[in-house]
Amino acid sequence: MFSMTVRQRIDELVAEPPVGDLGYPADQRFVATLMVGLTVLADSIDELEARLTRSARPFEIVDPVEHPREMHDITAEIHDITAQVGKLAKVIKKASKQK
Repeated sequence: MFSMTVRQRIDELVAEPPVGDLGYPADQRFVATLMVGLTVLADSIDELEARLTRSARPFEIVDPVEHPREMHDITAEIHDITAQVGKLAKVIKKASKQK
């Protein structure tokens, strides 16, 4: 079974033709900012998923007491991804208020 990365899925969605006209021109700076943010976010998620997949241990067995560094690294990455999602949400909210 083929598994698609988050980045590949975003690239696939962006390549699809538009299904309709919004009735107003899109702010190109907003679109570019959003796409860069989604791309960075997708790459971060894919990198984290790849690191977890390369792990020799099943996910359930990772013990934070025995492997504190690994747990700290993964937790820090999840925190960074969450912060990126928050920033993107703010950009989208701000842009939607301008319309």
